Amino acid sequence: MVLRDWLSSRVIVRRFGVWPSTIIVMLITMTIVSTVMITAAATSGFPIWPAITVTGFIHLLLLPQTYQTHALIAELDLTRVRLYQQSITDDLTGAFNRRHLIEALKRELAPLAGHEHPLTLIQFDLDDFKKINDRYGHDIGDQVLRHVTQICVAHARKTDVFARMGGEEFALLLPMTQLNDAVGLAKRLQEAIAAAPLDVAGETLHFTISAGISTRTSNTTVEDLLRVGDQAMYRAKTAGKNQVAIG
Repeated sequence: MVLRDWLSSRVIVRRFGVWPSTIIVMLITMTIVSTVMITAAATSGFPIWPAITVTGFIHLLLLPQTYQTHALIAELDLTRVRLYQQSITDDLTGAFNRRHLIEALKRELAPLAGHEHPLTLIQFDLDDFKKINDRYGHDIGDQVLRHVTQICVAHARKTDVFARMGGEEFALLLPMTQLNDAVGLAKRLQEAIAAAPLDVAGETLHFTISAGISTRTSNTTVEDLLRVGDQAMYRAKTAGKNQVAIG
């Protein structure tokens, strides 16, 4: 665990009721005060023990205020993190949302990110999902979306970005991934989803997906990747559904 993760560790907060960063700042403050007081006493020729005693009292006075100040800062920081997580997360499925995917695409395509590494995007949606909503209701449809999300997240790498684009449409951003590898992953997702029906309302529901794949070329933009992938996905549907098409 890196230092930044440790400083924001919720485990320590829960166990000790204080953020690690608060403890560190308190210790640093006390060390500085102690050093200044004792050094001043030593250089001025006064006895050190009175300085140590005064330092102790100062510590007692500073301790509550230091704790409260940094506890408040830590709480505000935690609130900021929570709000940011909510802003990039799809409420229904827990996947990332469209906003976060587009931000990730912009970072990958930025000039400083380097245009040489491969980048592919898989876009897909559930075939005939409207029929599920119409027959079983939106509650069952929501279960299906969460079910499919779990399958896709299980197949994604930590460096990938899986997002719900809206409705029954999803996207999987694959950094450092060649086109052939992306095609292979899209087919594995198809197989995994088709092989994992969902038992609801006394029936077993089977699903398939149609996927379109776009890849980085010279001067590719975010809009290019999304448009090309969406067109490929449409071709996969018109070809009979449960297909993978390359843009």
